Amino acid sequence: MTDTISINGQITTATEGILPITSLEVTYGVGVYETIKVRNTVTYFIPQHIDRLLHSASCIGIAHTFTSNLITTYLTEYIDSLDAQSYNIKMILLAQKSEGAKLYIMSLAPQYPKKQWYRDGVSVIPYTYERWMPQAKSLNMLPSYFYYKKAKERGAYDALFIDKHGNIHEGSRTNVFVLKEDQIISPPKKDILEGVTLMSLEQVLKKNGMHITYQPISYRTLFSYDGMILTSTSTKVMPVKIVGNQSFPVLYKRIYEIQTLYKKALAQCNGDFNLI
Repeated sequence: MTDTISINGQITTATEGILPITSLEVTYGVGVYETIKVRNTVTYFIPQHIDRLLHSASCIGIAHTFTSNLITTYLTEYIDSLDAQSYNIKMILLAQKSEGAKLYIMSLAPQYPKKQWYRDGVSVIPYTYERWMPQAKSLNMLPSYFYYKKAKERGAYDALFIDKHGNIHEGSRTNVFVLKEDQIISPPKKDILEGVTLMSLEQVLKKNGMHITYQPISYRTLFSYDGMILTSTSTKVMPVKIVGNQSFPVLYKRIYEIQTLYKKALAQCNGDFNLI
């Protein structure tokens, strides 16, 4: 979005973000990343995104000297240098044995799903695939990109990953929930990347007397549920209308209740997870 980036806290031109092709860590994509939402100058859930970035780095064994406080400082200084209201921030922590790990921070154009999708629902295409070490948000993104691209070519919003046992895990860039009467169910956290939106939605639901049950969801029984939703930084709470070639008969009214609660909480929290 802009022509500046931050490299280890130094704000410089984007052209300085050059990666050495001779580094095996670079060519093998040994890194982790996070995407943070900034809307109308409000930055959402900074500590949670930084904690997850550091957790992902720990999962795949990236050695570095960055702390949560230091990354917060780098991130804040970079955001303050930008003359923009709404955008996404991408942080990449990349392993480089020769020079030491580097933290890249950059701004990207925001993504806005169509408003009618929140009302009418979207479609997803199922594929049999399980991400390696799902708790780490790593740069090992080729399979996710491949299946997402295939889903988009078929006019779908996202790909839906099914494991070898026939259980639903997640989307290529979304978390997945199903609803049955007063139940809200998501796959076990050990099997998925726990998105920050998932964390914040869980908080909102608890404050409103609801909770998420984490248990396996068989794809075979998917249409015995009343509805299905996706969540992500850009998606927020998105209804799913069609999975593959089959559709849910109606968009379950409980989905709209959850959408309203989450939208209201986002508007009131000013980006602070503890206030959501």
